[in-house]
Amino acid sequence: MTRFPRHASRPSSSRHRAAVVATALTLAAASGAGAERPVSQIPRVPSPIVVVESISTPPGAVAVQIDEVSLAEIAEVASSGVVIEGVPFAPGVTRDLFVRRLDPDLAPQIDVVEELDPGVTAVNTLSPDEARSAVGVVLVGSALGAPDSRAILSIGPAGLFGALSEADARFLISSGPYGKGHPPLAFDPLKVPPDMLEQLLWICDAPPKDDSAGAMAEGGAAGTPPCRQLHVAVETDHEYLKLFAGNELAAANYAIALVAASSEILTADANARLGLVYLRLWKTASDPWTAPTPYTQLVEFRSHWNLFMASVSRDVAHFLSGRPLGGGSAWTATVCGLNAFSLSSNLNGFFPYPLVDHDPQNWDIVVVSHELGHNLGAIHTHQHGVNSPDSCFFGDCSSAWGATIMSYCYLCPGGIANLVLEYAQVSIDEILNKLGAVGCDYSWPVATPVAVADWAEAVEGASVIVPVLANDEPANCGPVMLVGISNPSALGGSIELGPDPGTVRYTAPEIGAGIDSFAYTIVGEGVQVGLGQVSIVLLPMTADLDGDGGVNGSDLGLLLGLWESADAAADLDGSGVVDGSDLGILLGYWTG
Repeated sequence: MTRFPRHASRPSSSRHRAAVVATALTLAAASGAGAERPVSQIPRVPSPIVVVESISTPPGAVAVQIDEVSLAEIAEVASSGVVIEGVPFAPGVTRDLFVRRLDPDLAPQIDVVEELDPGVTAVNTLSPDEARSAVGVVLVGSALGAPDSRAILSIGPAGLFGALSEADARFLISSGPYGKGHPPLAFDPLKVPPDMLEQLLWICDAPPKDDSAGAMAEGGAAGTPPCRQLHVAVETDHEYLKLFAGNELAAANYAIALVAASSEILTADANARLGLVYLRLWKTASDPWTAPTPYTQLVEFRSHWNLFMASVSRDVAHFLSGRPLGGGSAWTATVCGLNAFSLSSNLNGFFPYPLVDHDPQNWDIVVVSHELGHNLGAIHTHQHGVNSPDSCFFGDCSSAWGATIMSYCYLCPGGIANLVLEYAQVSIDEILNKLGAVGCDYSWPVATPVAVADWAEAVEGASVIVPVLANDEPANCGPVMLVGISNPSALGGSIELGPDPGTVRYTAPEIGAGIDSFAYTIVGEGVQVGLGQVSIVLLPMTADLDGDGGVNGSDLGLLLGLWESADAAADLDGSGVVDGSDLGILLGYWTG
């Protein structure tokens, strides 16, 4: 619960709120110095992406570059969550992001097939250190104050790429085609010249849905779905590696970033996580892939892998192709089965970038997430009859803005800017139904849960309920439990468990204004422990409800007008209701 009395300054935006939180955390750390209690704060780091001057920047974009100092700091701390301040996404547009880093120690096995002599190939498995370097720094999360947004930043051998999808805006960061020397740009795709961001007419060639797994067993509408963790194997062709001029680490880095982005979308929408466990690259042009269309290549992919790659444990296998096959294909509702294969072709190897040569482009994140969505049970959004969330495939673009991953609304005016990085509810229901009907092994290495920092406001002497677990993130599929709180707080406030699970009741000391703090401990799966911090902005008790400098009949009228309500402005004792106790407090401050 966050209290905003009328006489207090109400944060006017998420950025203002972020500034308040930053101040609170800084002061709380200072006030709690030397205290014998566990204290953990979410680190705050300046953006590793900074704006630079450029004479060749197209309208609607800003040139950016990497700040290596900030990047190194993020690489050290981001595995448990970090706030990145002031990431530029367009001219005059910055966002604070809460992100976590893809753990480089969970890098996949990366095999590189090369030709030793004509007709003789060998497989070189990259060392663990090489695999970790291929991960680069991949960050996924959301904009601070906008938990429904989707954010990804990938900084590594493949280049600099980023995307932020919000309810009313889309932004991209891209260094463009590998090795071309283009300056990285941050831009709103609706603001750059349309002819510089031409959308490829990419078509999905998915065969009919496979219901061989049996009846659907789980609805997607009731409560939070159970957490699942899926193992993804990725195949490629020689043309995919050529997108990166033969640089194996760059090609691997981009594949890892695509799977991480798809995982972030699925985690937010269906509580399903994707982990890349295997990647194969073809250094030789003599790869086994000869089919000319998406569907025939999908069939060839399945035949080869079921015959030769059965030793690779996976729940789904995806093919990243650099060839212009015309689109993608996937067997629908096949995860954890013999037909759990999908394919994405016509890949760029980079996020959309404003180019003067008018080359048509894909948004590779959407392409890959679309085809994986089929594997997990989702059909196209226009195939739901009267329940279809859009009809873009049929030329009706009235619902194009805000369309989702399984739609064709990128074909409408606005192109990729129409799409949000999420699945429609009808698609989420299908995915949850499928995941509930199959017997996948959803286990994954145990990791530490993330205790995200909380803050609230409290009037001196009053209580406030803080739902400390509401924004904490389990790193695995086990539940997060609150197992410890520090009492008293740094400034002498009282801390006790709240009325509901995962909540804490804080009673402020009567010391006037200030910044207080307390710590709490959470436990995830097994004995993995996370430490969290709550900062409380203390407000002095005052009954000057209208802010005119005195407590008089005007304030009395305001309080009586809110009688028996839960309005925080007049609930002077923090009891949750405006009543006689609040009237007594007001009269005690009476100035006439």
